[in-house]
Amino acid sequence: MIFKPTSSTNRGITPLALVVSLCLDQDYLGFHKIAKRLLATGKVNPVAKNLYGGTLLDISRSGGPNELVKLMESFLDGGD
Repeated sequence: MIFKPTSSTNRGITPLALVVSLCLDQDYLGFHKIAKRLLATGKVNPVAKNLYGGTLLDISRSGGPNELVKLMESFLDGGD
């Protein structure tokens, strides 16, 4: 099955949300590479509000690896 970067489940879970969750749980470098590829598409938004009013960037800042936060902030600032 192929997922588009903008795909979501019926509960609103996107590929980037899944990767953020995996980064929080396992802090594996491979997940950071996947997040970078998703962000590079320009079709995902780490500051889009979820069903609870938070963003993936907020979630990452609250307990995620610093590398993931830096990656998202860099893309928001126009970097890569």
